[in-house]
Amino acid sequence: MQTIRAHHIAGVSREAVGAPELPVFNPATGKTIGVVPIGSGADINDAVLAARGAAEVWRPTEALTRGRILTDIGRLIRAVKGELASLESLETGKPEWQSQLEIEMSAQYFEFFGGLANFAAGEVIDKGGDYLTYTLREPFGVIGIITPWNSPLNQAARAIAPALAVGNTVVCKPSEFTSSTTIELAKIAAECGLPAGALNVVLGDGTTGSALVAHPGVSKIAFTGSVGAGQNIGRVAADRILPLTLELGGKSANIVFEDADLAAAVAGSAMAFAINAGQVCTAGTRLLVQRSIHDAFVEALREAVAKIRVGPEPDAQVGALITHAQFERVREYFVIAKQDGADLLVGGPDSIQAGWGDGWYLPQPFIPA
Repeated sequence: MQTIRAHHIAGVSREAVGAPELPVFNPATGKTIGVVPIGSGADINDAVLAARGAAEVWRPTEALTRGRILTDIGRLIRAVKGELASLESLETGKPEWQSQLEIEMSAQYFEFFGGLANFAAGEVIDKGGDYLTYTLREPFGVIGIITPWNSPLNQAARAIAPALAVGNTVVCKPSEFTSSTTIELAKIAAECGLPAGALNVVLGDGTTGSALVAHPGVSKIAFTGSVGAGQNIGRVAADRILPLTLELGGKSANIVFEDADLAAAVAGSAMAFAINAGQVCTAGTRLLVQRSIHDAFVEALREAVAKIRVGPEPDAQVGALITHAQFERVREYFVIAKQDGADLLVGGPDSIQAGWGDGWYLPQPFIPA
């Protein structure tokens, strides 16, 4: 069993003694693989104080030095990519080849923003006469980062790397479903010379995230997740006049016209909504197709979707859904679609295959409007 009982605060692991715990599941098997503690307001406070203290060291650090440390973090992530990918697949249920790609992208974020660290320059504006007008870009201070479960390390790296590059310090609250690789990232950063407290990770659920958003020592929040959670965070941030970055769910549409390369459009559209079991905010989960090619496109797409390999095999294109609740929710959508008069052309809740065991797998459906 993979038990995750420690936060990472002030550069060290801190046991969550006596904290309430949540089970952690492997979506590919449906089995419990560990527990994660629910961080308290006191844990968040300790992490924010550690971040504020680290800012006294990290903020005045020469930009080139910050960049070198971030670049080193990227290199070390790549050096242990296999271990991180296995850990991420264990908690997300996605094929390991996909986790490998996402870990590689995580390394690239640190390398990219490490290279940009020295370019956060201001501007001098010519006003004429005796005036000197200029802008100076300064770090916010402590950035609170709340990340989702669909691409755990990738999403953490995308937010943490630019924040650190320009001299901010960070308190990160990863999803309670997928916390392990973010903890590993904090350890890697410490090994690469990031000052203690510059990157803190507090484990927990929505209550932990709420405590982070509400903490007066946090100067900005970056959140990726659901619309509902984003609305709640937005209300708190509005009351505090707190700078806020939100990346929320969407219902993205691919548009296909009759002059498109049909084969390319079909292949791209199929994987656009199937990748990561459709659990991506930018997934192409709607299709707007010109009427003149509608029937041909639908038939070609049906054939393409039927060939998508779902399951736990190493060469599978699509893995499991993240939780049993999400698995049941998707099953309900088939019922709703049928009630609304849609035609199910391939897949569906009754197409569960032998060999999937108790994993939360569903064949990718295609239901034309």
